[in-house]
Amino acid sequence: MTESPQRAPRVAVIGIGNVLLGDDAFGPTVVELMRAHWRFPEGVELIDAGTPGLDLVDYMSDRDHVVLVDAVATRSPPGTVVVLDREAIRRLPRKQRVSPHDPVLQDAVWLTEITDDGPRELTLIGAVPQNLEPGADLSPAMLAAIRDACITLFDRLETIGCTPDPELGKPCRPWWVGNGVDLPRPGLA
Repeated sequence: MTESPQRAPRVAVIGIGNVLLGDDAFGPTVVELMRAHWRFPEGVELIDAGTPGLDLVDYMSDRDHVVLVDAVATRSPPGTVVVLDREAIRRLPRKQRVSPHDPVLQDAVWLTEITDDGPRELTLIGAVPQNLEPGADLSPAMLAAIRDACITLFDRLETIGCTPDPELGKPCRPWWVGNGVDLPRPGLA
């Protein structure tokens, strides 16, 4: 009997946030920087999900691993990078929904679990925002957090066997980042 080749893990890195609300652009910015500077192995998908409602379930379904990247409100100082596992995500304070498009992270996790279609492993890499004003650029605290979040994301991917290769020299300036803002290079040195 011959052994079948092992399938590459199905991984989604999902950036969540509204790029028009200052530091809420953290998740999409990290995803775009990683996409610009790294080549990912088969099975890894980088997704800028914007501000999903329950459609977050679709992004999380049929994956082995999901890594969410988002601005998170904690009592830590602005720019602090936090890493939460599935249990910690379940314990996050629930927000009142005012529209069907509101982010509903705990609801999406719950739905993927009851349908048995969710990821085996779920991680949230977040950073504490300083400014969520409409039209604002990323704050200095959040800009400093981006590099640490990229390193944390890289380490997480390496742990699950999906180490990206560098693609140095590719420019990256997402349209929502102001011209006077220098984005950190997500290098590991």
